[in-house]
Amino acid sequence: MVIRAQQFDQIQASRDRSFASALVRQFHIDYPERHDVLSRQDVQPRVVSLIGKARSYGFTQDRDLRAFVALTLFLADPWDEHPASNRILLDQTAEPTARLQHLLHNWTAADWDRVRLWCEGRRQQQTAAHA
Repeated sequence: MVIRAQQFDQIQASRDRSFASALVRQFHIDYPERHDVLSRQDVQPRVVSLIGKARSYGFTQDRDLRAFVALTLFLADPWDEHPASNRILLDQTAEPTARLQHLLHNWTAADWDRVRLWCEGRRQQQTAAHA
């Protein structure tokens, strides 16, 4: 049996929707203090979208997809577009899991604070541009 690209995409999309549902349920348990984020109407499609974005960086393992989504939802969005984190995420000399592990284990709170401030500034600029 041969699975065509379109069929594979449909299977992957279904799997991502199921995985997103499971992630949201688990996040409610793991991060009850973040009810503000998790109770939004758009959280489910947002998580599906973030899983796709994580896959675009080469992440395939559930733990990596989970970490990417959690960082985006709870820390800073779009943290992955910050120049320093983006450079690491796009580094083709390292495996995707190693790239994410580097960020998770080697970056300091100050590093993440810089990313968070950059993301907040970017959101403010976008809000001002749309006003």
